[in-house]
Amino acid sequence: MRAPRLVPALLVAGSLACEPNAPTGVAPQDTPRFSIANAPDASGIIVRDDVPFAVTWIDPKAGTLVVIGADIFEFCGGTINFDIVPFQDAILPDGRIVEVVQGSDMRTSVWPFATFDCDLFTTVTPLATGMSDLVYTDNDLLGSVVNNANAWGFLAQGSLTRPNGAAAAFSAHARFRFNLTSGFKVVSSVITLK
Repeated sequence: MRAPRLVPALLVAGSLACEPNAPTGVAPQDTPRFSIANAPDASGIIVRDDVPFAVTWIDPKAGTLVVIGADIFEFCGGTINFDIVPFQDAILPDGRIVEVVQGSDMRTSVWPFATFDCDLFTTVTPLATGMSDLVYTDNDLLGSVVNNANAWGFLAQGSLTRPNGAAAAFSAHARFRFNLTSGFKVVSSVITLK
């Protein structure tokens, strides 16, 4: 079992265009037959499973913090009980691992401060709580950055509830980048409640 860690969907789309004078049919014997035995060498290996997952980030401009995937009161009390979410890793021929995590109905809370502090979590009322959907992507899970920049980030949205019972439309994203020449950079970090 994988250890809990902070870690959306890898979507590869292709299209097939038809030329105006192309033949309209293909004989069954001419149809390619694909299987594991004749897969291309450079196809990589896909691993799918579930993993305990939680994440937090701040919006420095708004002075807020979001916690997704954990009950912060349990966590501050010493119980690690992260939400279980599906992930997909693509192990590329160059050794990089591209990861996608896509969680649905994850426990979510938004707070009126921008520091991770259990004293604040247990004494301050959150701005909103509820469930949200989260997508996490990482183009180089191990951070090898040999031939590229490591870029990763989170995108979440849902409908939360304010302390007075009013609904709050929630959306948030955070993008990060690291490369050997310019180091670590927070590309964007936004938390929105409407």
